[in-house]
Amino acid sequence: MDKILQQALNKAKRYCSSKEVCEQDILSKLIQWQIPQELHSLILQKLIEDNFLNNQRFAICFAHDKLKFNNWGKIKIKYELQLKKLPSDVISIALDSIDNEFYLEIATKLIASKFKTLKSDDKQQNQKKIISFMYSKGFEYDIVMNLLKNLKL
Repeated sequence: MDKILQQALNKAKRYCSSKEVCEQDILSKLIQWQIPQELHSLILQKLIEDNFLNNQRFAICFAHDKLKFNNWGKIKIKYELQLKKLPSDVISIALDSIDNEFYLEIATKLIASKFKTLKSDDKQQNQKKIISFMYSKGFEYDIVMNLLKNLKL
């Protein structure tokens, strides 16, 4: 059993070294690799002790990457972090770590680019489409409305 544990631990360390992951990701991999369930908690504990695994670090990186590269808003980021079964305090820390100025800059760029694609002259219809689009990206309604007022679209 020690040999299986050591091999699984080494494989998990290599996986954690390749990208930032959370406990849920590792558990999924351990199941996929058919590692006996009684070893899962030992492996997780060792990965955390050796700082290969850190849910807070993962959540912060995830939040920043999804905003920067996928243009996701906080609602969508929060939802995806909840799917990873992260504690609510860790999710809150990750969302609070997002720079508000950068967040608004991304939202503004998204609204402007969406506005350019709209063909209707009906201002109300265009606003509904922008609001719907921004909501699908996970941005908060009040932020979208404030930006629309400021941009005068």
